[in-house]
Amino acid sequence: MRKTTDRRRGRIASLLAGTILLGSLLAPGGASAVVLPPTAADVPLLVTYVARVCDEYTDVMANKARNNLMESLRDLGPDSTYPGNGVVTVADEAAGSPNCRPLSDWRLTLGQSYQGKSPATLDLSTVTQPFGTAIVTRPEIPELDANGADTGRTIDGAVTVPLDSAQAAIVRSGRTLWVQGGTPTAPLNGQQTTYGYAALRCAQDAVNGDNVEFVSFPKNQTHVFCYYYAVSPPPESGTIVIRKQLAPGSLGQGTFRFDGNLSFADTNADGVNDFLLAPTATAPASQTFVRGAVGAGDPAWQVSEASVGDGWQPAGPPACTSARGTPVSISGQTAQIGLLAGDTVTCTFTNERVLTGPGSLSKLTLGGGGTFPFTIDVPDPGVDRTATVTTEGDGDQALVADAVGSIPGTYTVTETLPASTGAGSWDLVDAQCNGSTVPVTTDGRQRTGSIRIGEGEEFDCLVTNEFTPGGSITIRKATSPTPGTAGFVVTQRDGERIAADAGEAYRATVTTTDADRFEEVEWDGAAPSELVVDPASRYGIVELLPAPSAAGSWALESVDCGPNDADVDLAAASVDVTLTTENPDAVCDFTNVFRPAGRLRVIKNATTDVRLRDGDAELEVQCTPDTDYAFTVPRGSAAFDTGEAPVLDDQRCRVVETATGAAAGASVVTSATVRTDDGPAVPLEPFDSWFPVAAGTDTTVTIDNSYTADTPDPAPSPNPSPSTPAPAPTADPGAGDLATTGLSGPTALLAAAGLLAAAAGLLVARSLRRRGESG
Repeated sequence: MRKTTDRRRGRIASLLAGTILLGSLLAPGGASAVVLPPTAADVPLLVTYVARVCDEYTDVMANKARNNLMESLRDLGPDSTYPGNGVVTVADEAAGSPNCRPLSDWRLTLGQSYQGKSPATLDLSTVTQPFGTAIVTRPEIPELDANGADTGRTIDGAVTVPLDSAQAAIVRSGRTLWVQGGTPTAPLNGQQTTYGYAALRCAQDAVNGDNVEFVSFPKNQTHVFCYYYAVSPPPESGTIVIRKQLAPGSLGQGTFRFDGNLSFADTNADGVNDFLLAPTATAPASQTFVRGAVGAGDPAWQVSEASVGDGWQPAGPPACTSARGTPVSISGQTAQIGLLAGDTVTCTFTNERVLTGPGSLSKLTLGGGGTFPFTIDVPDPGVDRTATVTTEGDGDQALVADAVGSIPGTYTVTETLPASTGAGSWDLVDAQCNGSTVPVTTDGRQRTGSIRIGEGEEFDCLVTNEFTPGGSITIRKATSPTPGTAGFVVTQRDGERIAADAGEAYRATVTTTDADRFEEVEWDGAAPSELVVDPASRYGIVELLPAPSAAGSWALESVDCGPNDADVDLAAASVDVTLTTENPDAVCDFTNVFRPAGRLRVIKNATTDVRLRDGDAELEVQCTPDTDYAFTVPRGSAAFDTGEAPVLDDQRCRVVETATGAAAGASVVTSATVRTDDGPAVPLEPFDSWFPVAAGTDTTVTIDNSYTADTPDPAPSPNPSPSTPAPAPTADPGAGDLATTGLSGPTALLAAAGLLAAAAGLLVARSLRRRGESG
């Protein structure tokens, strides 16, 4: 990164977004009023798109969640360093993927929504309702900070593009825009033989590894980054389908785990990638993987049936078929697949029920474990029986009773389900005996079924129950002092990361109709009403605040989730809420406050007499934490007015004069005053002292230079002819000085306004040229 201080000249690195409202004059007296959110915003919102190319997939840092939504053809490298609410930064990306190189001339696309992958889109997700905005990375651009200010560094293989008015209106309404690599019809820009997709991360969205991410603007941030990663050369791709079926006559259903590098997720956090399939007796289950072809030196794709669950056994080795002759090696319940480009390999794993003998009754639970009492009525002269069985978790099977009896007649089984609680409820989903479904009657929490057994017949029965989690999250929002809109994203956390099996996030928006009244959000799809609570689970809620405008910005003031533990980050507008069996239903109240923007204005007065000031006056406006704007009062100019820079956060500033432009033999005294709203002008001593600026407050700083010619030593004789007038000061042609024009009152104010407007117009032209140069 090179230092590029020259870029700062003529560019406002303002307190808000690196932009200044040029040519604006304060109202008489500098009075300020409460400014409500505008219908049209006038502060640029910037997105820097960065493209990188890497030699290997392992060179690329993974997104926050490793799951099978990832659309790379091979697994990625290091785990994400971002916390669940982390925002994409240059430093984190450079540290996470240090071996990747800049990629210029790479096109990305901005759209209003997205759709999933398909073979027509090279198995990559794409945006819908795309905008025509040209987004093509360049060899080098200035690197901007979170407020759009030039950092003095450069970034390669990138482009900064402002949102247009329609796009800005979307993110200022609490909704999101979506970014993809490539275009909807060419996700790899027609260069799929040269580049393969690896990862995409944007702003607050770096969760799933698909080719679409949303763009939002965190609190008081008007510039965000999107990072796209490609791999070159890419492997060709093929498809592997893993299919799970139950043998004919098997009872119930089961959940089966498969280990191997074919999966990018680790669902049980044991350090081995895996995935789950849950077939029934009548419906096989399958999952499709698009993966890189196996070349010389590449490891084969491996999949092993690792867990079949109690009561099941393999019916034989897996059977694999290939359309183009992919080599497949089978060892026990493991398949090694040397995938060929363009091939589709289907491997079917079959399991069968382990029968327990004549007159057996078993229990299978899905979604969790529990305790279930049974009564078994047997034909006379048999003895009725009672039994209670406990299963340990999802997919667990336990024997209720065996050797129930071989007496011909009708056997009736009644199960009593656990009472529903706030954590969820149980229900019977299937009862089978000897491969046939048994009709069941319901009476409160009791489920009853009967089977008739003939002379010498055996029977094997399985009762399957499923647990429906009752955890839920309700979000309510109140705004002050005016109605407002915001979006929300809810994802499942795993520590500071997103859980591997979290899948798609829950999304919602809300527009309040009255100030200071809580209103419930509307979910864009399914509501988070059946959340896992086992026995405690953490869910992250990120509020997508409307992007800032020149009128002001929204801030999260508080979050209250009642009895549920909540880790609140007001700056990041996020909360991690914990659901427990004691408190499975969280109601989280978000309170937002709109803070009108303040204004910072700097006025510099200097002499036009080039005998006293034959050079330019150079000044810098410095504000915390790292905002720096340099401007010049050219030789011969009377004054300079920066115009109004929006102020969204309380901070401290000062004005430093780096050069007075004083001529040789001239002295200069610099003084300054600061005025807040319609208050008096207060001297700054020394003139370059720090002073506070605040949101909702207008602050005007006036810098005055007083130039005098040094007195010669010894002093010259007095003018021998007092009646002879002294020569007038010399000024550059065309330079104006209100002090010598003889104008006063309204005429002088109009002249000042004209000078300020001219200076503002010049700065606008400079700013536009430089912003065009930087993309």
